[in-house]
Amino acid sequence: WSSKFFYSLLISGVVLSIDQLTKLLAPAFGFAVNINAGVSFGMMSGVSAILLVVLLFIILKMFYAQLPPGVLGLFAGSAVSNLLDRAIYGGVQDWISVQIGGLHIQNNLADWMLLTAVLAAVVQFTHGKHRKNTSNAANNSHPF
Repeated sequence: WSSKFFYSLLISGVVLSIDQLTKLLAPAFGFAVNINAGVSFGMMSGVSAILLVVLLFIILKMFYAQLPPGVLGLFAGSAVSNLLDRAIYGGVQDWISVQIGGLHIQNNLADWMLLTAVLAAVVQFTHGKHRKNTSNAANNSHPF
């Protein structure tokens, strides 16, 4: 086991635990919990859990080498937490209600952590590409 794999797994477990705990405690603090059959933020309702597991595996396999353990852990932990909900409840437990203009979004902490992981991955890829281009430009301008 590499340290990257270990830290990714550790972070994933923490994310999964925090999300499941917040879903368990949400009703005790007055939050209404709804079961959502969509994927993230209610999108793609009716997609099978098997397809989601396959997609999760493919995405993690494709980007494992390029992403740091924190991003991998956020992504995997939040996705697995929502998949666990699907297996138990037939959908994801949503308890966070957000109103943006006329748009009403029901979601959960895992959805926000998944969004954070995707945004962090985009930053990682664009920053890494920029750094690589900058170092190549510096190397190419060297007279030797």
